[in-house]
Amino acid sequence: MSEATYKLVVNAKDGENGIEITGGKYEGVIYTYGEVQFEEVQEGEPPTINFTRAVRKCPDSMKDTISDDKEFNQIMGDILIELLEEQGEKAVELLKDEHQESDKT
Repeated sequence: MSEATYKLVVNAKDGENGIEITGGKYEGVIYTYGEVQFEEVQEGEPPTINFTRAVRKCPDSMKDTISDDKEFNQIMGDILIELLEEQGEKAVELLKDEHQESDKT
């Protein structure tokens, strides 16, 4: 989905989780997500996710443009969807495990 490679990171000072872009055009950028909202889907329209984010670190060459960079915003959205899908899959597996355990008793 996303064109950038990334990893989850934790700020050593405050323990806040973030995303570090580790490859591609935005390598070196670290950001965090804030509030995430799922917009009501209108018939025939694709689903829309709105989110707030804060760029915590970025290369000097991007500091003046990163906030309004539509491509970067799209990549952050793609990464958010990937993370939500991964968490959803993990939740389903946990529920399956719990259900199987309850069937044994």
